[in-house]
Order: sequence, then structure tokens, then C-alpha cells
Amino acid sequence: MRRFLIALLFSMSVFPAFAAEPSFKCLLVGIEKYELAPLDYAENDIGTLQQILTTRYDCIAQACIDTPALFGDTGPDAPKRSVMRKIENWCDSLADGDYALLYLAGHGVKDDSGKLYLAMINFDRKNFDSAAIPLSWIREQFGDCRGKGKVLLIDTCFAGSSKNIDFANTNSEEVNGSFAEMKNVAIIAGSRAGEKSWLWGDSQHSLFTYWLIEALKGHADLDSDRTVTVDELAEYLQDNVSWVARTALNREQNPVVLNAGAARDFRLPLRAVDLNRLIDDIAEQIDLQMRLERYSRLGVPEFTSGHTGTFESQFGSLSRWVAEALRKSLARKSKKNRSGYEVLADNALQEMLRSKGITPDDLGTEKTKNLRIGGDDIPLLVSGRLSMVGDLGLSLSVDLLDTNGKTEVGHAGGTAVLTQANLGQAGLSADMSGKFAVSAPDARASRDEPLIGAVTEARRQEITRLREEATRPHPMADPNNPFAISFETRSGNNARQAYRRRALTFEGNNAYLPISKGEEYRIRVHNKSGRPVFMAILVDGLNSLSQRISTRTRGAFVEAIDLEESAYQIAPRVGLQEARKWFFEPDKNAVIPGFVDANGEADALYRFRIVDADESVAARNNYTEQLGLITIGIFEAVSKENHTRQITPNEGTGMRDAERIDVETYKGGLVTGDMTAVYNIRYMTPETLRRLQK
Repeated sequence: MRRFLIALLFSMSVFPAFAAEPSFKCLLVGIEKYELAPLDYAENDIGTLQQILTTRYDCIAQACIDTPALFGDTGPDAPKRSVMRKIENWCDSLADGDYALLYLAGHGVKDDSGKLYLAMINFDRKNFDSAAIPLSWIREQFGDCRGKGKVLLIDTCFAGSSKNIDFANTNSEEVNGSFAEMKNVAIIAGSRAGEKSWLWGDSQHSLFTYWLIEALKGHADLDSDRTVTVDELAEYLQDNVSWVARTALNREQNPVVLNAGAARDFRLPLRAVDLNRLIDDIAEQIDLQMRLERYSRLGVPEFTSGHTGTFESQFGSLSRWVAEALRKSLARKSKKNRSGYEVLADNALQEMLRSKGITPDDLGTEKTKNLRIGGDDIPLLVSGRLSMVGDLGLSLSVDLLDTNGKTEVGHAGGTAVLTQANLGQAGLSADMSGKFAVSAPDARASRDEPLIGAVTEARRQEITRLREEATRPHPMADPNNPFAISFETRSGNNARQAYRRRALTFEGNNAYLPISKGEEYRIRVHNKSGRPVFMAILVDGLNSLSQRISTRTRGAFVEAIDLEESAYQIAPRVGLQEARKWFFEPDKNAVIPGFVDANGEADALYRFRIVDADESVAARNNYTEQLGLITIGIFEAVSKENHTRQITPNEGTGMRDAERIDVETYKGGLVTGDMTAVYNIRYMTPETLRRLQK
């Protein structure tokens, strides 16, 4: 079975910290702007590779792209001498314990005697000596230098005759053979004998390097041990390059590996990424599968969690939010790429699964065969799971399942570094605002975290302190809390009745608001911190502020929409970080009386009122697992020239069901910074609370 992405699941006891890793050094050599025959995408290939190597690994990645004279050389042989000096200096910099990766992209040429060269940008058939580097010289330099594990990656026209240009009558068999003598270097070439190395215009990369980039994102980690080896790299490239060559290009291209045993110790430890970035990486690979295999529809059930594999979330709203974010990302990619496939909406999918009695264990089995909604087949389901990775990481594992009984057709996943906002969504309550005065650690300083990789010291301390705070009493129980947040209630049958303060009940890190059906409530905030802050206020997992959306549900499917055409959505389901936020000035009181549609034109207020669960806004959106939960995230207000728009709350009056409200748009120069506090409050009837306390 072809694998296009591999999940990363861990247990704390299996994998060691990465503190003793060897150094990882990489040199990327690419020639694109040839005077005679430009080589498309080489610069883009190297630029993206350098970015991935730098951000996803602790790699010192140097690039050498189309540079006529790196060292101020002059004369017709300046490009050749500069590139040779760059390679020579880099090889000399390697130490015995280093992992070393050399990547070559350019035209390969052969002289009349059959000697092979890497052509420089000013090459023509008359200037071999001054405008081409012998491959034998590269072989000697890299073969003789130091290094614990060395890998040569060849994505050049001589690794398959040419990239659509018969430039030099060379072939991959000759080139691969010339490097085969390097017994201490593992070699992966873009194609085997008799094949060309193709460009893939859809990706704006060469076909080989596109999949090399995807592999180095961590998708080539076939055994899920948080490292990429040469064997895994080769297997991943062979599977995917050959698949796309046949499916998308109607060609043959099969990467080859030589001397894999020479780099048996070559193990690259992966780094976790931002959760939104990880979700988008997964969506990109699923989207590619959908397009190339021409699947028409797919469904993304909510993610399961923990070891029991249930639909019940063990991470607060994160399980449901991750699945929703994946749906939205897929819908946007389908529209952007004009793929034509449809993504099933959450409510339609959940209704179908419940009606058929399908559990997580049933996904991909006979029970999911011939799934249909409204006469439409649903050929694919995405089965996803969340797992904690150490103290700072969240692992996502995704299987792409064929509902017609062909089981798994793909596997996706990765690991993200948790943020404070992520933990806030997971149900923790903590106040770190009182620590504003503590000198923050250097944001640039980092250290290796077990199972995660390099994490900045600031991020590690933030998460550690948040977890420590969450073991203490609920921060709102502290009378000296710098954010005096309180709840006021009144009967929903009398719009003229004054609101009265309703006391919270605290038990450890939990806070409860006793409130009865039919009552209305509002949230009062007094910012006593002395600093301006932004607040995200979610009720039942829905934002109290309307905000622009990029997708919407139409019928049974999720539809991407253009931002310039999109309206503000009232009470959207969002995460704390991306939620549109309220702005609170220091030493000011403000009231949030309900869901506010702040659209810049006819602003409206829909007051918070307790109703039966099935009548709630969340239930109407089939988002019930966060019913009865109010989450407030408090974020620092930091300076930035290009600020985003936020909202200042002002209490309004008007009609009871849909009242007019004046909402002032904040236009200052402050934007959302780090989250400094998160409060989770559960509301329930007094009777339910008494039963809970027994």
C-alpha cells in the first residue's frame, strides 16, 4: 500500500530526549537561470527546502543558487570557482559527528571523452573547463570529508537525461554509477536508468523535490519514532514520485537509492509545528489524494481521543475543533485547486453515523460500506485521533478510509507544540496576568524537549506555568484577581427587570454558575490589571462576537466562500486564538450581554438566555459537547504597525429578541499577543449543581 503521510504517535517511556543529537548540516546547490536552457523551479525547490530544513529540524542549511561569484570572483570561470569554493568550504566545516546532506539540482553535461559535469549558468559546449564542475571532483570532496552520516540527493537533468531538454546526452545510469563508488555516502537520485526527472507544474517544483520537501516535513517517518532515516526517505520518495508520475503526468519516474547502508546512523529528529500548520499539512496531502484519484466526496467525523478511541472528547473542545478546522481547510483547498470534490458537513455526517449505529471502531469496516446522503455516495471517511505527546505536544493521527471495503488508502498526521490557547480549550483555568512584571525569558533561547524537539524557553515556561496554575484553585475565586469577571442574571420574562449579580460556586479548579431555564445572564468585566487586553469570550464553544468566515454549510456539505463576499457569522465555532476578540481598556467596566453581530453596519445583540439544550444555538449547529461551558481567554495587547481590527463592547438597548447595539471598532495600534489567562466556567441549574456536589 502506498503511504502518503505517516502519523506520529508516542509514549513517554519509549523515546529519549534529543539533547545529544549530532549536528545536522546541509548544502543546497541549484542552478536555474542558464543562458542556454533555463531549468524551471530549481530556485523554488531550494528556497522551500531550506525553509523546511531550518524550521522543522535543527539544521544549518546553506543555499547556493544561481550565484555568478559568491566570493567576488571575476572572469568567465567565476561561477565555477565560486560554487566549487562553496562546496569545498562546506565540506571542510563538517565534523566527525555531523549529519551531512548535499543536494544538487542543475543541468548535467558530458564531454567528448564521456566525463560528467555539473554545468554552471554560463555553460556552452565550448567552455567545459571554465563553466562546468566535474562530478568526480564533487565525489572526492564529499566522499573524503568527515561526517557521521552523509547523504547525496541528486535532482538534476543528468539524473534522468534532462528535464524535458535533451541537453547533454547523459543518463541517470551513468551518473548513478559515477557516485556508486562513494561507499561512505548514501545516494538518492531522482530517477533510474532510462527515465527522465520531470517537472511538476501544478506544484511549481520538480516532481522529485516536491516529494522530498513533503518527506522532510516529517511525512517520511514510517515507523513513527520521530526521526527520518535514509531508508524511510527512500521508501517514501519511491512510493510517491512513481505514483504521481503515473497518475498526474502519465510518465515513469522511479527514484533509486545507492549505498543506503553507508548512512545507517543518519537519523534526523523531527520538530513539532504549530497546530494550524499541522492541520493544513494534513489537508494538503488529503486534497492531493482526492484530486489525483478523483474521489468525489469525503466525510471528517470528530476526532477521537485517548486510548479508548471514543467520540467523547478528552481534550475539551479541541477534538471537535481540529476536525472542523480540517473540514474547512479541505473545502478551501478544493475550491482553490478547482478539485470539485465535496466535504460533508459535520451535522449531516454525525446524523448519518448515529442513524446507522456506527462507532469509531466501525470506520473502514463492512458497516461503513455504501454510505449515502441524499442519494450521494460518500466514498471516503477520515478517521482521526488526538494524543498527548509529553507535556508540550499534541499528536494528530489520521486514516483515510475507503467506505467500499478497500480499507486504508492513506495515513496522515504529525505533532504540534501546544499553545496556552490550546490548553485553555482543553478545559484548564489559570491566571498568569499577575506575572506580567516577571522578566520574560529570551524568546530566542530554546532547548530540546523530550518527544517534541526544539522549543523556545519562553514557550516551555508558559505551558509549564499554565499547567501548574491549573492545579490550584480557580483563579476567579481570588478576590485580588486583576480581571474582575462576574455574572449578572435576571428573569427572561421581564426585559425591564434589573440584572443582579449571581455568585459562582468553586471547587478546586472548577467554577460553576447556578442558573435556571428562562433566565438571562450577562458577563461583566472590570480590567484592573492596569494594562489594555484583548478577550476571547466563547459560550458553548461559540464566539460571542460575529466574525468573517471563509466557509459555510450549504445543504449537507461545507462550501468555501470568497472573503470579499463573506458576511459576518453570528456565534461561529472558533478556537481561542483565532476568535475575534473584545478590547478592554485598563480600569474600565464593560458588559457582554449576549451574542453580538458587529458587522460595521446594523449591529445587533442577541441576549444570553438559558433554554433547553436542543434549542440552543450550539445544538442547532450540532455542536453540543461544549454546552454549558463559558471560556474566557485573556491576551496581552502588544504593539504592531499593521494592526488587525478588534471590538470594544458597549451595552445597548432595543428590542428583546434582536436589539440594536452600538459597537465601537477599535482602531489603535495594539494587536493580540500571548494569552495570559484562561477561565472556564460551567453553568447549570441549581438542582443539577446540588446533585453534582453530593
